[in-house]
Amino acid sequence: MDDTFRPLFEQPPHLPASPPPNAAPKLSDGRDGEQPRPNPATEAGAVQQSATASTGATVVQAGNDVHWIAQQLRWLPQVMIEDKVERALVRFAPSARYDRALACITRHDLPLVVLSGPRSTGRRTAALNLLAGGPVSECLTDWGSVPRADLLPREPGGRYLLDLTDEPADVPEQFGRTLAGYGNELARQEARMVILVTDRLWRACRPHAQSITVDFDVPDPERVLAAHLSGSESHTNWLAANQQLRATVSDLLANAPMPGRAAELAAIILRQNVHEETASKAIRDEFHHWDGYLAEKLSEHASSKSGEDPPAKAAKVGAARSRALLISVAVLDGAPIEVVLDASEELLKRLRSAPEPSEILIGPELGDLIQDIDAERIGDTLTITRRYPGLDQAVLSRIWRERPRLRQPIRSWLEVITAERGAAANELARVADVLTSLATQLGSLEVLDILQTWVNGGARHRQVGITVLEQLSVSPEVGAVVRRRLYDWARGKADVQLLTGVAEVCAGMLGRQSPAAALSRLRLLLGHERQTVRNAAARALRALAAQDNVRPHVIAAVTDWFTRQDPAAGQLGWLALVDPGDDLSPVAVLGAVTADPELQATVRQAWSAMIADTETRASAIEVVRRWLACADRGTLGADFVIQLLGPTLKHGLPGDDFKAFITHGNGSPTHADLVMALVMNSFPDPTPSVGRRVEH
Repeated sequence: MDDTFRPLFEQPPHLPASPPPNAAPKLSDGRDGEQPRPNPATEAGAVQQSATASTGATVVQAGNDVHWIAQQLRWLPQVMIEDKVERALVRFAPSARYDRALACITRHDLPLVVLSGPRSTGRRTAALNLLAGGPVSECLTDWGSVPRADLLPREPGGRYLLDLTDEPADVPEQFGRTLAGYGNELARQEARMVILVTDRLWRACRPHAQSITVDFDVPDPERVLAAHLSGSESHTNWLAANQQLRATVSDLLANAPMPGRAAELAAIILRQNVHEETASKAIRDEFHHWDGYLAEKLSEHASSKSGEDPPAKAAKVGAARSRALLISVAVLDGAPIEVVLDASEELLKRLRSAPEPSEILIGPELGDLIQDIDAERIGDTLTITRRYPGLDQAVLSRIWRERPRLRQPIRSWLEVITAERGAAANELARVADVLTSLATQLGSLEVLDILQTWVNGGARHRQVGITVLEQLSVSPEVGAVVRRRLYDWARGKADVQLLTGVAEVCAGMLGRQSPAAALSRLRLLLGHERQTVRNAAARALRALAAQDNVRPHVIAAVTDWFTRQDPAAGQLGWLALVDPGDDLSPVAVLGAVTADPELQATVRQAWSAMIADTETRASAIEVVRRWLACADRGTLGADFVIQLLGPTLKHGLPGDDFKAFITHGNGSPTHADLVMALVMNSFPDPTPSVGRRVEH
């Protein structure tokens, strides 16, 4: 049985349960059969019944026979994460309950464990260590609806990570019920899986999966710190020898015991010069995200009493200008001073705090404002990070945490200043980094709305927006949510510009790291009503197929679409893959086609379907003519072209179209050979060489 065709471990509640193998069939009148009855199909002259069903259907045949059709399944797409496994192995400090998780996943009958706990407790690092010993694949949660155990992969020897932390709702009870059956299948395949959940998401499943659920505990932060410093002997020795530094580090870890913070502290220590006298204070300030600085600059607030005298009012306006400048330089750190100032003024306008000219006249000068936020002028640029590393991120984190009502105005401001004529239109790369951090570090996925605007904008904005979407789509922090958004855009009624952007994202990092995830979205785009979108999806398919390591995935997916999942998308997919384009460039997949007779048969069937379909016939004939031109040039074997296309054209083209094709050869030698083969109804054996023309 093919691995993608498996019976369910347990039938979903909306499907009737399959009867036991020896159970009496349910008769059409609703009575249970008591006695065996003759099979009418074996009797002379009997009427035989047949039925077909689409994927996921259950067919019940009326009469005394009932045929139960198993559900055809497609496993979740995955992405390989070997490099992250290597880092996790080096920097791992096991928690007290790690051994219990290890005992679960090494069971011979049920190599499956669920790690339940809050974010940032080290679950993911522990999972990668539990799966060590081979390539690890992370399952992408493209469920379509809710998590289902029957969609989980189970290749021989597979090692899988499934992170359900970002599921929008509680994992349904049915998932927990079916995990045992899935675990047994993993055991038969000598595979294993770790599932990451939170306690809230897992509450419905826990009663059914208690034996494989481990409530993950936080590892010792001192051990986490030591693991992350282990690669630098000089810093490790410095920490051991410096009593003041060691006391500072111990105090910091005692108040921030999460492993993520311990790893952050290690990164801060590694950035310090060994034996620097002021290192302890610098480490403390940076670890606390410059809270002392930010408390002074952002926490103090002026009185809002009415009747203030002009100097007090000017001071209040000056404070607003100073804070707007701090936020602007945090976003645009290193940008020209004029750009930062224009952006800060735009922020004040959006907050309805723009000062009057008279207030500016009696308020602080630019130098005073820059000095007030401890920024530095370097040439004609402005920065706050040279003196305070990480302060730019700390400012935004503080605003997001302490002033949540400013989030929407700041997002709107970012969109305005990066518009085509905005103040920071030439600082897109820097703002893109900020948006990425807002999404990955602060979970502010509303930035996707800004990226959507960029993708729908001019060429420069569009390219940066697509690049950021690519990065976020494979991010371990927000990748699942971003991929889901890409999926929703692809199957929805979004703008054409956005949909073509989704195709470009799929052709980039997402397609390279997870071909299955990219291809599932391209399949939806191939079925769009707008030709522009279909063309973009076709280009993305060709781009992926041009990569040697991705090409087999593309061919397998498009073949599956055509033969089983989505024939219409399969037709268009094959048309895209075999089209050499107007420039008659080499077609990457044809080498695989010429070497595989079964694949040739599939391509021939696809050609037949495309030529028979009035919506795709004209495009298919154009590709045929380009094939003939390639054969004339010698980049395609003429015999191969004639053998593959001849029978399809002879039996698939209607009369008028067949005549038009025969009579419009434009002097092509291969076209003349093809016409002769059609007339003689004699087609050569395919040549094994794609680029060799055989003369007659």
